[in-house]
Amino acid sequence: MSLKLISGMMKSSGDEALLAMDAGGANQMVVIDRGALLEVAEPRRCDENRLQENIDLFSRIA
Repeated sequence: MSLKLISGMMKSSGDEALLAMDAGGANQMVVIDRGALLEVAEPRRCDENRLQENIDLFSRIA
C-alpha cells in the first residue's frame, strides 16, 4: 500500500518530526527522528525549515 503525504510538522520538543500520511483511507503517522533530519543536508540542522526542504524525500522513504 502506498502512503500519500497529508502534512508534516516538527514536534514542539524539536527532537522529532511527524508526517501525517494517508494509507488508503486511514491516517498513519510517520516519525522522523532528529538524526535523520540532521543527516539530510548541510549545514546540519534540525528544525521546521529542514523538514519542509526535504519533506518529499521523507515521504518517499515512508
